[in-house]
Amino acid sequence: MTVGKIIRTARKKKGYTLKQLSDKSGVSLTFISDIENGRRTPSPEKAKLLAEALDIDVTPLLDEKVAEMIKEVKKDAEAISNPDIRAIARAGKNLTPEEAEDLRKLAERLFPHAFKKK
Repeated sequence: MTVGKIIRTARKKKGYTLKQLSDKSGVSLTFISDIENGRRTPSPEKAKLLAEALDIDVTPLLDEKVAEMIKEVKKDAEAISNPDIRAIARAGKNLTPEEAEDLRKLAERLFPHAFKKK
């Protein structure tokens, strides 16, 4: 679903007119109309304002690349909360740079699927 369709659907679900969404978000009515009709894409700041006004998650409103980056950061945060990953990170602090490089190479050989580039 496009950004414009997401905004239009959420706006209609809330029962807001373009004017009401404009008033609640601080984003101009014309700009919102342009987004809904696929003529413009909101900046991250405007996407955040619209998402807050519509009480929806901002991630789908962001550019696809930014949304993907956010997903990766969330995935990394989940991995860091894993006790095994935290233990490895703590142990890594006690390694010399050469030892850390050796550990990375070993991990890549043992778990190549985990190191594949997307």
